[in-house]
Amino acid sequence: MPKIIDDVRGQLLCEARRQLSERGYSALTIRSIASSCRIAVGTVYNYFPSKESLIAQILLTDWTDVMKEIVSASEAETDPDAFFRVIYQAVQTFGREHTGLFSDELAKKEFPAAAMQYHSRLRGSISTPICEFLTRRGCENPEFSADFLAESLLCWTNTGVPYETLSPLLLKLL
Repeated sequence: MPKIIDDVRGQLLCEARRQLSERGYSALTIRSIASSCRIAVGTVYNYFPSKESLIAQILLTDWTDVMKEIVSASEAETDPDAFFRVIYQAVQTFGREHTGLFSDELAKKEFPAAAMQYHSRLRGSISTPICEFLTRRGCENPEFSADFLAESLLCWTNTGVPYETLSPLLLKLL
């Protein structure tokens, strides 16, 4: 009789997240995840076709949480400074949680082309709620301004520029 395991996918993601955090991208393997979850390696591949797809799912899940926070702030906030601060802090937290992945040399080699594609997607996802926020405020050309602000927030946040330095620059654009 086959062994029945509750929420295998969730267990795999949880274990992969733990190993990624503790060991980094280079040391994370499908075999080590399977072993820790006490399942066959083939079972992991039933859920995730590759290590990269497993990591991508972790990032997607975390980014979805970031976007929920940003969208909620775009709907609730009326103060641009408070709204941009929410975005800055959410992106900063996401980057901090995945710093091991972003700084791992093997990950950089395996993901260079994907990095630009993901950057563009992240900017686009941040840009949408910013555009809606700017449109409600009557901003001229909200699409361009939103893309510019999203790119600025994404880049400056990841290079460690403090929000207090960015705030006056961002607010001048409104």
